[in-house]
Amino acid sequence: MKTIKEIAEAANVSTGTVDRVIHNRPGVSPKTRERVKAVLDKYNFQKNIIASTLAFKKELTIATLIPFSNSSKEFWNEPKRGIIVASNEIQKYGVDTKHYYFNQFSPESFIESFNKILDLNPNAVLISPIFYKTTIKLIKELETKNIPYIFINTDIALQQNISFIGQNSYQSGFLSGKILSQVLSEEKTILIVRSRKNIDSHQAIDSRIKGFIDYNQLHTPSRNIKHLTIESFATNEIKRKLTNEFLCNNLIKGIFVPSSYAYKIANVLCNLNLKSIKLLGYDVHKLNIDYLNHEIIDFLIEQEPFEQGYKGVKILFEYLLFKKKPNRTYNSPINIIVKENIEFVENHSENVLN
Repeated sequence: MKTIKEIAEAANVSTGTVDRVIHNRPGVSPKTRERVKAVLDKYNFQKNIIASTLAFKKELTIATLIPFSNSSKEFWNEPKRGIIVASNEIQKYGVDTKHYYFNQFSPESFIESFNKILDLNPNAVLISPIFYKTTIKLIKELETKNIPYIFINTDIALQQNISFIGQNSYQSGFLSGKILSQVLSEEKTILIVRSRKNIDSHQAIDSRIKGFIDYNQLHTPSRNIKHLTIESFATNEIKRKLTNEFLCNNLIKGIFVPSSYAYKIANVLCNLNLKSIKLLGYDVHKLNIDYLNHEIIDFLIEQEPFEQGYKGVKILFEYLLFKKKPNRTYNSPINIIVKENIEFVENHSENVLN
């Protein structure tokens, strides 16, 4: 790694000037500051992390707010795991991370946890902004306190978050429409199944559905797309409503589940002996993988959730200590997972954990 003296020589300035640029202090002309920054970036220079932390004369705190998961088999366990791994890595530098959780179907739970974060008054916040309108209201409090924040998994446009890490939900829905269109002729009906609890709250799911519909309207305009809203995603309710849909329309040959609950639909399809229905859902977790391996779920869209949590904490860490401005968006890949490549995704997850 280059020393400050070497950086100064490369930029043709004094070591004092380099030090002022590194610590974002005044006394340097804009032109010189840019020249020094260019050299710092060229050599990937990082100031001493521990010294930077001590300069604050206090411990830095990052707060995280994501939905809780009921088991290690569910989607939100992976962002949580990424957050914890990153938190453990930065702890030795005097950065404490406080974790808060909420029920993804309860705005009240989100508000309660968010208020606890406001009481904590952290240096930065990582948020999964599932509740669109509620989030917009609450983040104004962070902005009033000049607390930087980032979004993961779900983005909200035109806000002051310093970054977003997650999938382009619209594009993933558009791709999902293309996948099912490749395996189903245009006269076949596709059923979109979602939970009522997500309506008017879950921005990512809305975007996925819009992308899916837009693809079909553009490329298979005569296709019939039906919508099915299920109150609680309980097995009995799913079975009753799906049975009614299939009785009313025997052309339903595909189901799009724009959430991580495809396994619940797959379970009912098994019970109804409707295994030939093409089923596409989201997220590679244990509950979905079991049905993918048995070819009840045909396709899963994977978005590297571990990386969302891990990268989110690391970005805030570097922002606080190095004043390193992140990219506005870090798009997660839109990975198409089928039975034949699932083992490679699982192996990747294990490697990250190790």
